[in-house]
Amino acid sequence: MNVLSNTAVSRRVVFIVFIVVLSIGGLQPEPAFARDDGNPEHRRAALGTPPDVKHDGSSRAIEAEIRYGLDRSLPASERQWLIENGEFIRSIKLSGRGVDDETLEAVAAVAGLETLHVFSGAISDTGVRHLRRLKSLHSLRLFDAEITGETLGELVGLKRLSLTKCSISDRGIEAIARLPRLSELDLKETPVSDHSLAVLRSLWSLERLDVSNTEVTAAGLRNLSSLTNLVEISVPEMSGDDFADAMADCKSLEWFNGAFEFSDVGLQRLGKLKNLRSLYLTGNRMTEAGISAIASLPRLGDLRIENARLSAPAWTALRTARSIRQLGLYNVDSRVTDLDPLAEIDGLESLQIVDLPDGIGIASIAGKMLGLRSLAIEGRGIDDEGLKELAALKRLIHLSVRGSAVTDDGLQLISGLPNLISLDIQDTRITDMGIPSLLRLEHLSVVCLPADITDRAKKSLQLTMPQLAIQ
Repeated sequence: MNVLSNTAVSRRVVFIVFIVVLSIGGLQPEPAFARDDGNPEHRRAALGTPPDVKHDGSSRAIEAEIRYGLDRSLPASERQWLIENGEFIRSIKLSGRGVDDETLEAVAAVAGLETLHVFSGAISDTGVRHLRRLKSLHSLRLFDAEITGETLGELVGLKRLSLTKCSISDRGIEAIARLPRLSELDLKETPVSDHSLAVLRSLWSLERLDVSNTEVTAAGLRNLSSLTNLVEISVPEMSGDDFADAMADCKSLEWFNGAFEFSDVGLQRLGKLKNLRSLYLTGNRMTEAGISAIASLPRLGDLRIENARLSAPAWTALRTARSIRQLGLYNVDSRVTDLDPLAEIDGLESLQIVDLPDGIGIASIAGKMLGLRSLAIEGRGIDDEGLKELAALKRLIHLSVRGSAVTDDGLQLISGLPNLISLDIQDTRITDMGIPSLLRLEHLSVVCLPADITDRAKKSLQLTMPQLAIQ
């Protein structure tokens, strides 16, 4: 029984996902599969002949994702197949120079379509207008398309819209601002301006916005401060202080992507954003005053600091941060003794230290963080003596000492960690002689070994620990 022609409806609907991958080349008289993946159902799934599904008396629907790679226009036979089976197709991905407005017109007949991705192609605003027939369409991604976007306002059901590298105009932004349900908007690498953001301030439903690699400035960002649902934003490179000044009144903001160089003034402005969950800070203009401001953020769970020079009082201020669960320090220019207060951060579960000169010292501090579940001390500095300090971390699940001076003797020192699941010892001085120490880690599931470990040692380890993924 061909279920794609069965219109019966029952209370029990089982969705069986299949992917039809098509490559229609200019020299091919008929479409053919791009490759044979060995699945007989896929081999039988030529256009017009969907995979057979055994019928057990209940109504079954096929949720299909169709991928077309087109070097020429979509033939009439494929259009007819889309029309006949459109009720069951949920997602379509189109790519190639053969994708044009007529292709979108054919796609608009797929009544059940929810997601559409179009990569390149020769589509225009006219083609986009055809999509207004798709009442279930909620996610649209157009890449590198020559459209102004003026017809996008007719797609009133959209919740997610991505227009990376599209030639969107300010009038197109005005159309987008009329979409009543839009929550996610990606405008990276487009010609949008500060004027565009002034228009978007009326888009009250917006939760996530990406304007990275555009001409948007901090002045334009100020237009977004009144959006009460905005939780995440990605912006072009700019001064951290300017960003903080522009977004200080956006009380709903939880995330912003990118590493910014802040002064104390900027950090104090960020301290007003009580919903912030993540921060990535760089530079040498931060002192105790600025760190104190962010340490008081009640929901800040993830803090990363890179290429920074902080004094002992600044690190002392950080110990009052009660919500931080993940802390990353990258190439931080501080004395290890100044970092002692980090051991007093309550609730810290993940610590990553990269390229700190005195790795032995930081290991002694990490060894006091008994609640750690994940620890990475990578790069220069740490050696076997440092690993000895970690023996007390009985809750540790993930450990990385990649790029360190750890040897076979050091591996013995951590082989008693009872809950370790993953271990990264790449680019260390560990040899085949140290591999037997891994056998004591009975819960180990993943290990990343140095390149010099022989195949013989790997094979022996695999035979003894068949559940272990060796990388």
